[in-house]
Amino acid sequence: MRKLNLSIILLLLALNLQAQYKLELGGSFGATNGYLVPLGNYVSQDKNIIIPSYSYQFTVGNSYSFKNNILNIDLSYIVKKNNKEFDNQKATYKYDYIILPIYYGIQKNKFTLNFGFTNNFSLKVKNVPSDFFIKKYNISLLLGSDYKINNRLSIKTDILHDITPYDNSYYYTSTKNTNGYFYMYNIMIGLKYAIIN
Repeated sequence: MRKLNLSIILLLLALNLQAQYKLELGGSFGATNGYLVPLGNYVSQDKNIIIPSYSYQFTVGNSYSFKNNILNIDLSYIVKKNNKEFDNQKATYKYDYIILPIYYGIQKNKFTLNFGFTNNFSLKVKNVPSDFFIKKYNISLLLGSDYKINNRLSIKTDILHDITPYDNSYYYTSTKNTNGYFYMYNIMIGLKYAIIN
């Protein structure tokens, strides 16, 4: 995956000058949730409840347009919060990440359909138990859309879903132990403003 990322970046550097370049600043807000996939013979029998929380994101976006095709590489700072409840005890965990979305867009009139993936690099976590093995790097699938309000301002929606685990967790309760991989997903909506168009 890292080699693929490098290849895409090199491709952007070699783009024809006739391509339209756009630099955008954006912000998004949305909901976060997740689920645990037990490993081995561990079967989830008690209430491991994951309650939706919220996330927010700030983005610097780079895009190259060729007629109705758009190639995007963004740089984002995203904060994901997650509520988990074990044995009727609720805890809120906070994850700070730098993400590098790479995605392709197909534009028709004012709408653009986007699909690709994001590289997620962990910065820090807060209130997360020491036996949560947070991965420093993981990958998410990206599916989204843009709606152009005018030449500079757009509304952006994204769905981000982990395709590699966010962490490897060992949960212990009064009745059982659960060992598994934890996957997160986000539904985001926000605005983008082109400072170079």
